[in-house]
Amino acid sequence: MDPDLLHQPVEKVLLLHLPLMFLRTEGFLPAPESAYSIACTIDEALKCKEQGVEKVIAFNVSGHGFIDMEGYTEVLGLESETMQKAAAKA
Repeated sequence: MDPDLLHQPVEKVLLLHLPLMFLRTEGFLPAPESAYSIACTIDEALKCKEQGVEKVIAFNVSGHGFIDMEGYTEVLGLESETMQKAAAKA
């Protein structure tokens, strides 16, 4: 297998920010498992941009992440951030 096709795992918190980026840009929250696919896609797109290459990049999203909201909240600290914003408004 081509070593360039293998993606190295990234830090969990950084990895789970990628589905949130996907949500902001595409309007869909993917399941956390899809974060690796999104990471590989972003890496490949950046590599193509650096090389000036146009390429169609297909990837898989395994499902929505709404069942995983508690996990997203816990790992990314969204709950405390939301609480801080609410407290600042009060």
